[in-house]
Formats: sequence, C-alpha cells, structure tokens
Amino acid sequence: MIPKVSIIMPVYNSGKLLKKAIDSLRSAGCKSVYIDGSFVTSKANPVDFDGCWDMDGVDPSLLDPALLDFNLGRSVQKWKYMGELFPLLN
Repeated sequence: MIPKVSIIMPVYNSGKLLKKAIDSLRSAGCKSVYIDGSFVTSKANPVDFDGCWDMDGVDPSLLDPALLDFNLGRSVQKWKYMGELFPLLN
C-alpha cells in the first residue's frame, strides 16, 4: 500500500520548486510572474505549473540558465522545476 503522503508530494514539490524558480527570476530583476495551468485550478493533485514572466528589467546573466533553455521540449525546466515558465514577449 502506498502511504497517503506520496499522493501530495508532487503538489508540495512543485510548489517549492515554483518558488525557487520565482526567486531566481526575482534575483535577476523580474517584477512580474504569471502562473497558469493545473497548479492554479481546483485540481486535487496538480503535478506541474505553466506560466510566463515579464522580461522588463531582467538581467539574463543573473538568471538561472534553465529558465532560458527551451530545447527538447523545455526538458531542463521540467526536470529542475517540475513546470514551465516562458519569457513574456512585449
């Protein structure tokens, strides 16, 4: 039998990793991040998130390179953060 805690771990982990991604964006000068996907719905067990971030004021050299890697279906972002964040093009 699988312990109940394993059911909520994806939500907990993706939330922690989302915060880590947002912290990286903030450290690079990002002022706005928009989150979407199942993470912000009433879905009982969302396991990922989708979103975008405003590029205004962001110094890419200070940003985690994973947030700028869109190769192979954004596999690096998905592996590191359990979600995807895209720069918002104005």
